[in-house]
Formats: sequence, C-alpha cells, structure tokens
Amino acid sequence: MLFGLLALFALVLTAIAVTSLWWMLHAWRTPASLLATGFPTSDTAPQHAFSLIVPARHEQAVLGATLERLAGSHHPRFEVLAVVGDDDPETRAVAEQAGDPAQAQRQAARPRRPVRLPRCRARPLAEHRGMAQRLLRAGIQYAQGFSVNVANRQTTSQSYRWGRELSDLLGRREFVIDTSRNGLGPPPDVPERDDEWCNPRHQALGQAPTTRTSMPGLAALLWIKLPGESDGTCGGETGYLFSPTQARRLTVNSPFVVAEDRQLAAAFDAPAIPGDNADRRVTVSSPNPHTGLATEARRMR
Repeated sequence: MLFGLLALFALVLTAIAVTSLWWMLHAWRTPASLLATGFPTSDTAPQHAFSLIVPARHEQAVLGATLERLAGSHHPRFEVLAVVGDDDPETRAVAEQAGDPAQAQRQAARPRRPVRLPRCRARPLAEHRGMAQRLLRAGIQYAQGFSVNVANRQTTSQSYRWGRELSDLLGRREFVIDTSRNGLGPPPDVPERDDEWCNPRHQALGQAPTTRTSMPGLAALLWIKLPGESDGTCGGETGYLFSPTQARRLTVNSPFVVAEDRQLAAAFDAPAIPGDNADRRVTVSSPNPHTGLATEARRMR
C-alpha cells in the first residue's frame, strides 16, 4: 500500500515537472510564444548589459547564421564577440562580414519586427589571449591593473584599443598608457634599417600625465619611460642614461608642448655626457619663469 502511494506521488511530480518544462521551453522559443502563454511579463527595461562570446574554429559554414540569430535578440544592451584564431582565415572572413556595419543596416531594413543590432566584433585574439595567460600566471588577479605601451611609441588610440581588448580578457581590469614618447606615433618602417626604434629622430612627448580620462577602463596617462632616457648605444648615444639631446628632441617635436617652450628647447645647445660610470646631473633651465621649462634629471648607473 505504501509503495503504491509513493509510486503515485512520484508519477504526479514527474507529470508536473514535464509539463512545466514544456511550458517554459515553448514560452522562451520566441517573444510571440511568450505572449501567447499568458504568463506575466515585466515592463521594466533591462538594467544590465552583457557580452555573448562565440568561439569559432573552422565553422565558416554555420557561424554566419549563428551570429545573425544572436544579433537579432530584442535585448537593448549587449554585444556579440566572435573569437576567431588568426590561422583560420575562412571563419574570420565570415565573422568580419557578420560584423560589417553596412550589412547590419541591411539586416535592420528587412520587413520584420524592429530589432537592435549590437556591435559584433571579429578580431583574431590569439596575441591577446597569450598576453592574458602570461598576466594571469604572473598574478594579475591580485593587482589593480596593468600598463600599456611602456617605452613604446604607439599612439594613445592604438594603445587604448589594445589595452581595452586585453582588459576584457582579464575581468575588465583597469590599465594605464605610457605617453612619454608617443606624440608622433611609431617611427616609419625603413626596410634597410633595423635601428629605427632605438633613439629615433621620429619621436615626441605625448599627452601630459593625468588621471582625468574620459575613456572607460583607462585609469591614467603616465610618463613611465622617463623622457630623455636613452634607449642604448644607438642614434648617436653611448649609453642608457639621461640624454639632453633626446630630451630636446622629444620636446621640440611634440604637438603637446606649447610653441614657446618648443622654441626654447630648440635653441638649447645640449651638452654631451661623457662615459656611463659617474653620478651626473644635468639641469636645463628656461630664462622665462612662466614657461615652466625647468628640468633636472639625476641618474645612477
């Protein structure tokens, strides 16, 4: 008798579970089917944004339809991220086509219910993934953030895009950009030379250090590489210490330095600093106290 009651109770619970599951799957199939069920819906707009990450490898046959279906969601605040390896050009081409703004406009113009097509980014992230893995092994999860473009000359916009994409793989960690030498962007690539990145003539001070940035995720612009510090025995330099010649070049070439200060720097006759073994101090002072061009650098070997 007891066994029979337990079996009947189990059958009732199974019927309820199966019916509830069928109702939910049917209701979630399309917005129209949800309305047809008569279930209560909320008029409150979604409060959160989110990202849909779609890893794809050799899936060019189905990726386009998948991204289009995901992009057709009625949620107002989300993005679709297609993660494609740089060794898979066919799948990458399909992802880039799906993320084409012109195609998005054509999709929006189709005669169907209005939808918001979110940004769909397609980019080979192998390099970013490798850097993210190295930072995770180094303990980035215990740090406040990371730095980008240190001692380099990539533009601030290029550095921000790189840092933002890397930040997305690291839980949206904040980052800073070194702008100490990126005022002119990277030096031109000269095929017959291999020293264009070492104390090049094409370099300049970038934006002044600040923590007041308007770009999400960017904590500060900093001069991490000390302006005027030599890259080494190249470009007319004989060591790695502070060089008045490099400091003058950074200042004269910079679009972020006022014209009066650039003229003062151009007129300054930079002295040579012999040897690399001594404690040395170089002071460059402006005769005009209002220009602020007074710099003192001290370096020890």
